[in-house]
Amino acid sequence: MLLALKRKKTYCWPCFFSFVGVLFLLLASEYASAAESIRKLSSADFLHTDSVVPPPVSESWLRVRLPDMWQGEQHNILPPLGWYRFDLGPIPDDLEQGIAITRTLMTADYYFNGTKIGRVGGDPDRSRYWNTPAMFRIPSGLWQPENNELLIRLAGPPGFIMLVPLELGPYDLIKASYDRKRFLQNFQPAFFVPILFTISAFFFTLWFRQRAETQYFWIALAASFWAVYNINLAVAEFPFSTRTWQWFAHSCTDLYMVSMAFFANRLTGNHKPWQDRLYFTFAILALLSYALTPQSLLTIVPVILHLIGLGIFINGALELFGYARRYRNKQFALIASGLVFSLLLGFYDLYMSTRPAAVVDTVIFLGAVAVPVVFMGISWYLTGRFVNALIESRRLNTELESRVNRARSALEEIYISQSTVEKEKAVIEERDRIYRDLHDDIGAKLLSLIYKTDGSDISEIARSALQDLRDVVTRSKSGDAHLLELLADWRLEAEQRLLGSQISLLWEQADELSNEPLSSAWAVNMARILREAISNIIKHADADIAKVVICQQGRQLHVHIDDNGKGLPDQTRPYSRGMNNMKRRAEQLRGQITWQRAASGGCSVQFRMSLDNFTPPEQGVLQHIV
Repeated sequence: MLLALKRKKTYCWPCFFSFVGVLFLLLASEYASAAESIRKLSSADFLHTDSVVPPPVSESWLRVRLPDMWQGEQHNILPPLGWYRFDLGPIPDDLEQGIAITRTLMTADYYFNGTKIGRVGGDPDRSRYWNTPAMFRIPSGLWQPENNELLIRLAGPPGFIMLVPLELGPYDLIKASYDRKRFLQNFQPAFFVPILFTISAFFFTLWFRQRAETQYFWIALAASFWAVYNINLAVAEFPFSTRTWQWFAHSCTDLYMVSMAFFANRLTGNHKPWQDRLYFTFAILALLSYALTPQSLLTIVPVILHLIGLGIFINGALELFGYARRYRNKQFALIASGLVFSLLLGFYDLYMSTRPAAVVDTVIFLGAVAVPVVFMGISWYLTGRFVNALIESRRLNTELESRVNRARSALEEIYISQSTVEKEKAVIEERDRIYRDLHDDIGAKLLSLIYKTDGSDISEIARSALQDLRDVVTRSKSGDAHLLELLADWRLEAEQRLLGSQISLLWEQADELSNEPLSSAWAVNMARILREAISNIIKHADADIAKVVICQQGRQLHVHIDDNGKGLPDQTRPYSRGMNNMKRRAEQLRGQITWQRAASGGCSVQFRMSLDNFTPPEQGVLQHIV
């Protein structure tokens, strides 16, 4: 599709200029038709009267030349009604005669020898046949042998009434001339109206999908405004008053030129805030001027405002030319050439609309045809540009998806590798923890059985083993427990174990301890530290008194376990396995544990930790241990 667009761009401008040549040939044929055997009625008698029936010849008729525009003192009359009388002379050889008029401002009734043969327009304040030709067949039975007259009753809003020269001749020739004018003046502008609205809807759709591409918005607005210009040339009956429609039509013409300037600025990326404000200010002033201008100035103010609008349009075209020259962009140069061409036709149309009344009956507005063709050329370029951007975005998306897939594969490999490392690390940690649990629990009790062989000792050890087992199972499954509840359980267990070894327990517990819930993992680790400390007193201290002090300072929990035994062994010796296990458990609780000589000469185990910083191990690991 992209290659097709590139190939067709080569034929765009030859086709455009071919179309322009055909248009001018049609215009030439139209003007040549005036040289045929058709009689032009360029003068008439005028009578100002509000009579609805043809006035007699005896009235005070005033001789006038056509076109006769109702301006100045001569036609400063109210109500805006009047009659024109044409003396057609004797009966012609060919009775199949017709009458044609290029345009009517605004409504007219046609009478031939006192009989009404046709009417142009309806409500004088709503009909706008200013660019619509009319034609009537003269019934052969109405011709008189000597004197024949044509009367026209003309009406319209003040300042918008005019009668142009009429054509009288054989009906076939009149019909052919009328068809050509109807085609050029009405059918051609009407043909391009749906095309312009389609272009507008298409680019509005693109803009809604790509809000950042504002050139689509402005070209869509410009196409809509110019469609109104074509409607003004093609349609004769409106549901609005003439003054309202003129305000709307003139405003759309100026807004079209402002929108095209905005389009050129956005297309080149050279828009300036002060320039935008200037364009918006002109647009608002134009809308207000058309609404507030008095009727007598409506033939002057639109010309002035249209000239200012053309200046804004020229500025946009020059910016396009400058961009094309600076960056050697042929497409922009072609667009700028199209804008200049439509600009020249705009000057032509504006000039023709202000020409002297002597030639107003031959005016053909070329912008109604040429400007839509320029719009189609711009639409072709913008559509190709959008297609190219769409193709490029799809290519980039495909490339991005490929990169994402490669990155995802790499991440999955890293994840698998990391998971393997973490699993291996977890297995090692779990093995060490199981080893510590086995040493702290079963090893300690087996050692106690060696020293205590009587029945009571065996019973005590069995109870202790049962308590440990219950500890692991219940703490890992029951969830959170409160601090005071845990301390009560640990105190009872310590008393029972020390009592079996004839060691007294002194338990000091501060009153300000916070009774908050703690996780089962915390409870199990803390219980192991206390149990190992009690086991060391029983096995190694040769003490008869053990003292446990528990207090809290802020969020710090302090636990001191002292005895009056023989004290610490030689400091040069490494920690025993039990002491290493206690240290690792303290690290899991993010606390610190130290061993010192007590004041009584024995050993003092001091442990402290923050209740806020605790991160418990996974419960699943504890359940796996059980």
